[in-house]
Amino acid sequence: MTHTTTDLPDALGNPELRSRLGARAIAVFLDYDGTLTPIVARPELAVLADDMRAGLERVAACCVVGIISGRDLDDVRAMVGGGTRTDHLWFAGSHGFDVLAPDGTRTEFEEAHAHLDALGAAADDLEQALGDIPGAWVERKRFAAAAHFRQVEDDRVPDVERAVDRVLAEHAGIRKTGGKRIFELRPDVAWDKGRALWSLFERAGLARDEVTAVFIGDDVTDEDAFAALGGDGIGLVVADEARPTDADYRLATTDDVREFLGDLATLLEETDR
Repeated sequence: MTHTTTDLPDALGNPELRSRLGARAIAVFLDYDGTLTPIVARPELAVLADDMRAGLERVAACCVVGIISGRDLDDVRAMVGGGTRTDHLWFAGSHGFDVLAPDGTRTEFEEAHAHLDALGAAADDLEQALGDIPGAWVERKRFAAAAHFRQVEDDRVPDVERAVDRVLAEHAGIRKTGGKRIFELRPDVAWDKGRALWSLFERAGLARDEVTAVFIGDDVTDEDAFAALGGDGIGLVVADEARPTDADYRLATTDDVREFLGDLATLLEETDR
């Protein structure tokens, strides 16, 4: 059921949520940008803070933890690295198209490969189409091309979207999605963060009737994961503005995420799971 973010109960210090988290084993999945780090002007500036890293490691020492990001896999792994023990984390880059298991096994969503040439050509066209819009730029990823407009004047944002739509219309096999101040072109296949979450869950050897999936995310693309959880999981949205969501609880800021991870780690350590 879709709610409004501001109507959701606060996750911090919530006795009902604590009871649900302590009822049985859990697995925790998180977005990166806007969840583990604040949204910044350029992706490379979203550096993981030491205290957030510490909380993430404490949780990962107690249960399965996966990072599901729109970033390329190598990119998000490098951002989470920098001293983090990444050998016990799952990573899913490009919204789950590219997965790295803790044992180093890497797999890609094969159905997307047929669209990579079209995606590359679209990225070329998109760079040209956005060339005269100050502040707009294209981020090329293996399974996506993102048109960033965070630094574009508001009155030029419609021009960005029109350019993206023109490029989209000229290339078969790709689709447009949205996010926080980006439009993204991706392979037009049935795959998203929700499907990726349950794929990681199963690959980690977990059973839905024994383990509760927890997902923490902030962006529109994270709604696919919230919706996919259904009765088998708990969704926490990171949001300080009112918007529709399928999450169950709210964290207002990334500082709240850090505090929540610390509280969760303590709960897991106390219950020795």
